[in-house]
Amino acid sequence: METSITFYRGIDTIGGIIFEVSYGKESFICDYGKPMNHPLFSKDIHLSRADLKDIGYIPDIKRMHDKDAIVAVGVSHLHIDHTGMLDYLPNDIAIYMSEPSKKLYEQLIYINEETGSHIKNTCGITYNTKVKVTPNISVTFIPVNHDVPGASSMMIETPDGTVVFSGDVRLHKHDKETREWMRRVKHTDYLIIESTGFFEDKDYVETEELTENIDSSELLEGVAMLNYDLFIFNAYHRDINRLKYLVRYATEHGQPIVFEKKTARLLENYLNNGEKSNVYYYDTPSENTPRTIQKVDIEVITRGFVQNSFENIAALKRFNLERACYLHLNGTPLGPYDSNYNVLLDWLRYYNLEIVNHGTSGHAEAGQIKHMITEINPKAYTAVHGLNTHRLKGANHFPAKHGETYILEDILRHTIKASDRS
Repeated sequence: METSITFYRGIDTIGGIIFEVSYGKESFICDYGKPMNHPLFSKDIHLSRADLKDIGYIPDIKRMHDKDAIVAVGVSHLHIDHTGMLDYLPNDIAIYMSEPSKKLYEQLIYINEETGSHIKNTCGITYNTKVKVTPNISVTFIPVNHDVPGASSMMIETPDGTVVFSGDVRLHKHDKETREWMRRVKHTDYLIIESTGFFEDKDYVETEELTENIDSSELLEGVAMLNYDLFIFNAYHRDINRLKYLVRYATEHGQPIVFEKKTARLLENYLNNGEKSNVYYYDTPSENTPRTIQKVDIEVITRGFVQNSFENIAALKRFNLERACYLHLNGTPLGPYDSNYNVLLDWLRYYNLEIVNHGTSGHAEAGQIKHMITEINPKAYTAVHGLNTHRLKGANHFPAKHGETYILEDILRHTIKASDRS
């Protein structure tokens, strides 16, 4: 067997995942994410590209600099912890992602949230279509349920076998994507699965119970019970479905919804004209003016929903805050593990605003991840993208380590022996 797998980052961390599936001189790099935390990195330190390689911020992938090698990169979805290092790739590297991801990527470039340095080499692939990315490596992007358009699992095939990367995935009551994915990749050779839901270092019970759908009426049901007129919200604007649901909810309740300029410019490409009748934007720093959404003076808005992201927190002084509260809807900073979260709380205290958390996770719960592994029943699996990946050990578990290269045949042989021992 010539197929090997190398993990560069992402086994015992949330985000920043990068691993390589190789066949001879051919390589397919899965995700190229920015680490959430790196002990030697700070944006306040002047670091050259060489410095970033020396400290391991940029992984040292030998084949990328081998003129005889054929290398391609696949992106599971457009979250920064999976794509944030794309600008550091060589200019001639081909990048593959799902078609919905490419559409979002192009829109993010337009609003200057992505540089687009590699857009000419980026290919949008139709879901469930097998594509050769090198002469002997093929990939199929399979849709899964996450909180960003285009989220995919990647099924990578070589002459020796199949490696499936889950990407980020969740399991909701009304979604079909994740359950169809589980059926599609059943009995695969090697499953690399995210484990974000293992937040605590403890054993979790496997469960088939499905969590409530993010777009259910329950999401904002409690909002109507709050004694406020103006709901200032902080949402992650790459979560287009969440924003569309907010638009629908506001419209159904006869209330205006006002977005920041950049978000409105992004969102107008995902709303039809009928959905825009109740949608507005207000001036925030951005070069991109929405073309089909009307501008409003934020000072006159006293009811409804108004977006305010952390970077524009000082703009709250322009708002009518007399009967307002602050809805935290998975925008940044996400929580106490981010140092800016305390800064956010101090600003809200400064403005005397109550914070109401209405976040919903983009990831499967721990028990659901166990259920996915049971249902897929791979010959071997490795847990990544989590702080407690050791809690997913089982008969078919392969304990991969950063910086190590493993032959696929050895991975499968190891787990067979481990199963025999158990």
